[in-house]
Amino acid sequence: MSDYHFYYTVKSLPDIETFDSISGRIMYYILKTTLMIFMLILQMPVFAQNRSQIDSINAISRIWIFSNIEASIPLFRKNARDARAIGYQIGEARAKTNLGLALYMKGKYAASVDSYLDAIRIFEAENSIADLVLVYGDLGYQMKRRDLEGGKKYMLRAIRMAEQHGLPQSLTTLYDNYGVLQEMDNQLDSAFYYYEKALNLKEEFGDTLGIPFTLNHLAGLSALRKDYSQARVYLTESDRYRVRESEKSGRLTNLIMWGDLYNQMGYLDSAIAMYRQVIETPDAFEQNYQVTYCFDQLADLYQKAGDYKNAFESLKRYQVYKDSLVNIRTNARIARLQIEYETEKKDRELIEKQLKIKNRDTLLIISGLIFLLLVVISFGSYKFQRQKIKRINRQLELEDQIKRSQYRQKISEEKERISRELHDNIGSNLTFLVSSIDNLTYQTGEPAILEKLKHLSSFGRETINELRNTVWALQTQVASLEGLVNKLNEIKLRFRESFGAVELTIENKITEDIKLSSLQMINLFRIIQEAIQNSLKYSGCDRILIQFDKHEEDLQVKIIDDGHGFDFGRVKKGNGLRNMKHRCEKAGGSFSLESGTGGTTVTCLIRLRSDSAGAAA
Repeated sequence: MSDYHFYYTVKSLPDIETFDSISGRIMYYILKTTLMIFMLILQMPVFAQNRSQIDSINAISRIWIFSNIEASIPLFRKNARDARAIGYQIGEARAKTNLGLALYMKGKYAASVDSYLDAIRIFEAENSIADLVLVYGDLGYQMKRRDLEGGKKYMLRAIRMAEQHGLPQSLTTLYDNYGVLQEMDNQLDSAFYYYEKALNLKEEFGDTLGIPFTLNHLAGLSALRKDYSQARVYLTESDRYRVRESEKSGRLTNLIMWGDLYNQMGYLDSAIAMYRQVIETPDAFEQNYQVTYCFDQLADLYQKAGDYKNAFESLKRYQVYKDSLVNIRTNARIARLQIEYETEKKDRELIEKQLKIKNRDTLLIISGLIFLLLVVISFGSYKFQRQKIKRINRQLELEDQIKRSQYRQKISEEKERISRELHDNIGSNLTFLVSSIDNLTYQTGEPAILEKLKHLSSFGRETINELRNTVWALQTQVASLEGLVNKLNEIKLRFRESFGAVELTIENKITEDIKLSSLQMINLFRIIQEAIQNSLKYSGCDRILIQFDKHEEDLQVKIIDDGHGFDFGRVKKGNGLRNMKHRCEKAGGSFSLESGTGGTTVTCLIRLRSDSAGAAA
């Protein structure tokens, strides 16, 4: 009997509401419990068979995953669901570990981290040391570009655990990957030490699949030290192993390594040939990151060689593939927000499951007591009807909560769709337009036309930045004040490049974590933008201060400049001031403006107390 047959056999029992008498309900619970025990006994051979199938899929080599990323993601997602369906937690966690690797190779970094953290929770609960070593090592290695120090901590935790519990096979990969992190931290001697340790272990175990990875790392490190002859020796030795592999991922990696080496040595034609060989390999475009990297390098090399046509074509292809990957800094923020949200959601789901199990056990005990004391139990119809009314009321409340949740979900999905359309369509078109204008600047020699093209290019980039700010605001559901401050710091970097004579300072005096709704986030962001623009246009200021502080229990945001100010009686209020006041009130706050010879202060006071917080959310 399959698990579907088991499920529908139990579901086919009549609903408990059809039993009006207490004795009928007691017999219902006894019948249902007996049937479930009987069905579980029949299910045991099928569970064993399903475990075997799940383990076989989880044992697929990583080389295969690297070369079949598109197929790997749905395969391991299904394997995790199948394992969860039969309560096979270790199988589910191993499937999520492989899924995290495939998602990382696809460029879906936030989803990858989420999958790894799910696996870690299960492995820690099951005290599966070997699996924990693997997933800690993977997560640490893949955090290297977002949070190098955090990645090193995870890697060291995995190395210490493997050394403590005698897992030399795991140490081969851990030493290798930790060497990469040390190299990124410019600890070259330490990186060489760990690469050598990894290579010695792999040669001792005869690990022909792992040896070329370490040889490639040693080649890259030698090239970094400008020891090109030694780099070629390592890379040539790696090629001897790669030609024996059935999967293409390793061979593509080596071609890119040769391209990088020739590029560093100044052999531009040889480097171009290697990168082109990668993108012309059949099915190479499944390796999204590798192809994106090659187009980026080709655009730079063709430009150096004076071949602007091919440089432009390569740049266009690079932009197409780059747009499919999430910007690493943006992705880091998304990952943090999603991990916080998913962690809270999973904790809540776990508590609900535990409560359901506890209620079920309690219900069975009560049913047994009722069966033994059936003679003395004589509840009247009045109490029965009252309980029934309460159940109906609870059901109506639950349905109302579900409808509200569905409504919020539809709003969230629509915002996500709009932001995706803006990014994929308008964003891509603007990027192509700016790239085309930049390319035209290389082809014209007229100073007047060149100046206009540069102005158009600058305007286009500013438009793209505004579009990204809008997409960011749309994608933000519930965020913190820290997220808004981080966004303003990004603007500060661009501000410094454009308005270096004016000093922009961001001062956050609040230490606690303040949650903001998407409505509050976008309106505060736009108020600050408008106030900065007004100060730059009209005040003649030297300094602008953005200050976040607490006023009693409320959030106080001030934008202060040291300009010459203006007279309220003589200056006609424009749309800018009206817009700022309207946005502040929409965010659930009050707006004020002070101006004099010492400068201008714009203040928005956002109410954070429970009576307004709920409304704002």
